[in-house]
Amino acid sequence: MPRRTNGFQRPFTNDQMLSWVAEPTAAIVFYLLVVPFTFDETRTAFVTVFTVLLGLHIVCWLWCSLADPGVQAQREARYCSVCNKSVPGLDHHCTWLNTCIGKRQYPAFFALVTIGTIMYWFETIVFILMLTTLFTAETREKAEDILGSQTTYQVLVSLAVCYAAGLACALSILFVFHMFLQFTGLGTYAWMISNRDRKVQKAKKKKEKAKAKEQELASAKATGEETQAPSNVDQNGPSPAPLPFVANV
Repeated sequence: MPRRTNGFQRPFTNDQMLSWVAEPTAAIVFYLLVVPFTFDETRTAFVTVFTVLLGLHIVCWLWCSLADPGVQAQREARYCSVCNKSVPGLDHHCTWLNTCIGKRQYPAFFALVTIGTIMYWFETIVFILMLTTLFTAETREKAEDILGSQTTYQVLVSLAVCYAAGLACALSILFVFHMFLQFTGLGTYAWMISNRDRKVQKAKKKKEKAKAKEQELASAKATGEETQAPSNVDQNGPSPAPLPFVANV
């Protein structure tokens, strides 16, 4: 298999192609709903903040995807069988980016996750505001003109809330996990190995405990059989033989 140098080399992964659809969709939905249905300074603030976050997010994504983290040979480098190369400080192979995340790109990767989390929570909050405090008479009138009814507007924005919140929750989980790794001083790969070893040791101890319990029960049973009375002979001696039957004639 040829050595991979970036995340845009074939074959693409399912996660990678899904991200190519999911994230642009979220951005398009934001602009399609916010630009026509918010007004003046509010619209300017929302669009500016989201555009800045989106731009930073794209820069981090391109850097993570295009930068080659691998080398042919170097100390303290782990080998990635997917990319067929050694990567210094290999944290993990990311299926969403279709490339390894090593020492060279990890700061950009962490920034990508952090900015994405902030961006999608911001988008979620904006849509919630559009359903509540920003759902003014002017918005209702615009909804009637563009969409034909206020109900259609409310349904579309509600769906957008769910979509953006789903992405925000997914990235939040990833963000919290990598914050945990930062505090513990582990990488993803090291954490996975440690977690696997911990599970193996736990299963081994459980098996040993069950085996010891079985041996203890078997020993107790054998001891009980040895101490039990060996015969059913009456303590007063053997019973007399029965008299023969004599018929009266």
